Amino acid sequence: MSDAPLPDNMEAAIRWLLGGVIVFAFGFESVVMLLEGKFVLSGLSFMAAVGITAVLVYWAYLPAIVLVGVGLLAVGSLPYIFVGLVRFFRQRRVEKQMLIIVGSALIAVALIAAIAGGALLYVANTTKPGSGTAQSDELNKVRQELQAERDSKAILDSQLATARRELQTAQRQLETRQITAPVLTVEPTGATLFTKKTIRQLRALYEGRTALQAEPFIADEKGKLIDVEGTIVTVYSGIAMLTSLENTGDHIECRFGTSWNAKLSTFRKGEIMKVRGTVAPHQNGAQIYLDNCEIRV
Repeated sequence: MSDAPLPDNMEAAIRWLLGGVIVFAFGFESVVMLLEGKFVLSGLSFMAAVGITAVLVYWAYLPAIVLVGVGLLAVGSLPYIFVGLVRFFRQRRVEKQMLIIVGSALIAVALIAAIAGGALLYVANTTKPGSGTAQSDELNKVRQELQAERDSKAILDSQLATARRELQTAQRQLETRQITAPVLTVEPTGATLFTKKTIRQLRALYEGRTALQAEPFIADEKGKLIDVEGTIVTVYSGIAMLTSLENTGDHIECRFGTSWNAKLSTFRKGEIMKVRGTVAPHQNGAQIYLDNCEIRV
């Protein structure tokens, strides 16, 4: 057997408290009257206790119960009202018995009107959207949903805060490693020997030969350093196109690292540029290609 649900609002708590006190009082009086031999009063008191208990249990159906009771009371009062009026019009006098009947009838009518009005007000209040027990249940449901959303948000906030802390820790560790990491000095592995040929002589190796035929003649010069001077034809990012001062028909393509772009941007077309570079491994005879170039003063 499961426990009975407790009242979830002040109205229900007050209703059950007052109803319980009244039921206890009628039950107690029923037992006392039974011991004193007042069986009728004892039975009426017991029936009143049972009736009030039923009202408390079936509180949700109280409007219907009240309306039915009022209707029965009204129907039962009609004969007394009718008899009293008939006697009054026939005898033209008011007897004590008639006063009792009329007074009782008026009291009954007043009670009926009061009970009916109260029942109608109760029905009107309980039939409003979201009122009474339905309102309480819906409000509790909304509160539970809001609490669930708050709990979910708190969990997400906690997870997000943990992720932020982990990210910050990883960033600090990375910065520490970058600061404390040993600096590796890489020795240049480029060419250290200078070619003994000039740009004109290198270009002459391709004259009257195909690129394939000239390959054996220029192979020994690839990878060697060479100093050149030429007139600037144009400058790109990391590239300077020169015309050799030795022979204007010989063109040179000097390839720089991107760190030289700032310096290259200061040169204009037609100016003289002095360059030291390495004879590139790929040549086609149309011009001489130099890699790893540096601007000489």
